[in-house]
Amino acid sequence: MANDYVVDGSVALKWLVDDEADIPRARTMLSDILCGNARLFVPPHYVSEVGNGLIMAAKRKRIAPHNLSEAWADFLSIPRLETTWHPLLGVKAFDLARESSLTYYDAAYVALAALQNASLMTADTQAAEAAQRLKIHVTLLR
Repeated sequence: MANDYVVDGSVALKWLVDDEADIPRARTMLSDILCGNARLFVPPHYVSEVGNGLIMAAKRKRIAPHNLSEAWADFLSIPRLETTWHPLLGVKAFDLARESSLTYYDAAYVALAALQNASLMTADTQAAEAAQRLKIHVTLLR
């Protein structure tokens, strides 16, 4: 049986940008996804968030311009199960954001992990703390 993960943009960038911290652990989980040993669940804004992160990394000279298109293509080829915005996810994310210091966007990852009974993988300390309060298994990367 596959492991189920929700991975936020902070972790996805570790798959793509070589100057990130804690890359080996992030890429080990990516390998599990690529081999079919794990499933990746993501909210609808995930692709936009990672795309923006890659563009910003290029503007900050953290990724070479000639590597940007290849990194984007690699990212888009990663198998993922994209969810749609539905009332249960929207309400749970809204409540989490309201009750914590998370943005609505970041709260959506935590809410999705709760709804899918999946592990959350993040580099966001506040998201990790929110997940722990909800008894969600979380891996905090640095």
